[in-house]
Amino acid sequence: MAVIRYQTNPLGKIRHFIETKFGANYLYTRYKVRETILSEEIIESGKDFENWTLAYSLGTGVQIPIAAEPGLFLEFKANYQSSSDLRFLTKGDVRYVPFPDGGGAF
Repeated sequence: MAVIRYQTNPLGKIRHFIETKFGANYLYTRYKVRETILSEEIIESGKDFENWTLAYSLGTGVQIPIAAEPGLFLEFKANYQSSSDLRFLTKGDVRYVPFPDGGGAF
């Protein structure tokens, strides 16, 4: 994401700023299916629901100088971030149905 920050008083002791971010996120879900959570053998694994989304953020905050080191600041800020809707897998979204003669289906 690209960040644009505007400081209202860049030479003051306590520096207030506002910022905006705009960019893209690439999010995806990876999964591993095992017989039990403790088993080492992986029955199936892969990547599902990969997606790109545009996102933006607006924020404000203050920078407070740390006296021990010149040029070092402690920063407090609040951001609002938003993007379009995404789909991804959560725990419990996959079920295994065993076949009577062995094996099964997900």
